[in-house]
Amino acid sequence: TLFEYDMRFSVYGQDFVPYDYKSPLSIPRDMSSNFDLVIADPPFLSDECLTKAAVTIKFLTKKNIVLCT
Repeated sequence: TLFEYDMRFSVYGQDFVPYDYKSPLSIPRDMSSNFDLVIADPPFLSDECLTKAAVTIKFLTKKNIVLCT
């Protein structure tokens, strides 16, 4: 599943979820704790962007989180 701001990726159909880091929980609720692995590439390294991306990642993952920048 791809969470992406750029709507050009909508060609991936159901594997595409529109995502804006400014609204970290504006994603389908049924995706909560649904992923064993999340690879994230936040668009900015600002505190705001990383914090909001972390909220999304925590929502999506089943258990542990590893963050590499």
